[in-house]
Amino acid sequence: MKSSYISVLITIFTLLFLLTLPTVLADRGGIPLGSNILPSSIYESGQKAIIAWNGTEEILILSTDLHADETMMVLEILPLPSNPKIIKKASDMAFTRAQSIVYSHAPKVFSFGYFRQLGGFGETAVPASIEITFHEKIGAHDIAVARPQNLIEFANWIETFLRDNDITEEASLQNFETILGNYIASGYNYFVLDIIELSQTRQSVEPIYYEFETSSLYYPLKISSKASGETKITLFLVTREAIDELHCFPFRYAYYGSSPSIMNPIIMFTINEQEIKSIDENILSLFSNHAWFTVLQYSGLNSALTKDLALSVWMFRLSYLTLFFRAVLRYMIAALPIEIGIGLFLLSIATKPAFRKEISVFLR
Repeated sequence: MKSSYISVLITIFTLLFLLTLPTVLADRGGIPLGSNILPSSIYESGQKAIIAWNGTEEILILSTDLHADETMMVLEILPLPSNPKIIKKASDMAFTRAQSIVYSHAPKVFSFGYFRQLGGFGETAVPASIEITFHEKIGAHDIAVARPQNLIEFANWIETFLRDNDITEEASLQNFETILGNYIASGYNYFVLDIIELSQTRQSVEPIYYEFETSSLYYPLKISSKASGETKITLFLVTREAIDELHCFPFRYAYYGSSPSIMNPIIMFTINEQEIKSIDENILSLFSNHAWFTVLQYSGLNSALTKDLALSVWMFRLSYLTLFFRAVLRYMIAALPIEIGIGLFLLSIATKPAFRKEISVFLR
């Protein structure tokens, strides 16, 4: 009996250890203008996006942090699943207010960090890495939308677009042929183009607001895979339903606390009408009086971004089951010390000779 009980305890502790391990592991793609400049000369060190999706329409507010090996003009390309209804400059304050919502919903925790405080005292859990910063801004200018049927047509259109903007340098699509071809073949053949100037100083591209129809929550990533170095992406999702991070690879939940752990509360909760409106008043038109607010993060190589984030309705529906399992598991682990104590107490009673004798008499 002792050996079997010990085996159960070992299994539980092993599961607890595995669940606390971090999982392994939109953006616009930049094409340098000039025949002798490679895409690897561009570094995309950070992305920030607010994505509001109600099942049929999406609002995307996007800003990226960029720098280059030398001063150069860059053609930015953002693939979308449909023709955007609205493209306009967004406010930096949208990210600041989204971050404020994260802090305002920070749960109370005991100082030793394991259990969430249920009452009115305790320390406020601070998000480990949710900090939205902006560097020197690069104004967005001369944005255009193209819908090519093939790469040759797209290359010709880009040539005309650059000439109309008095740009004499060429944009070579050679390193992007496979990626752009896959987008066109998959039906993601609307491309938003913008021309910006980069330098060796890291800069934040001014946030841009996009609104478009889509049957899935969508955030392009493949287009970034040609950029050099590592990146950190923070996504603020506003949706009708909750989503499990299992469907969001390579992203994972952002957590309150010092490190990702099943015992640290994830940053996912419902927000009210006023909070939705505070981010951007246009987002409120996609929802009624409440929505789910989720923060996802990715840190790693740009080259590892080989698949776009596309979350369909059925992924949200499947999340009901997996999120319920997560909640049950979290509370089971939180109560694990008590469960172990009760188990050891019962085990000590069961091993007493007097108890065994009473059980034998009862069974007879």
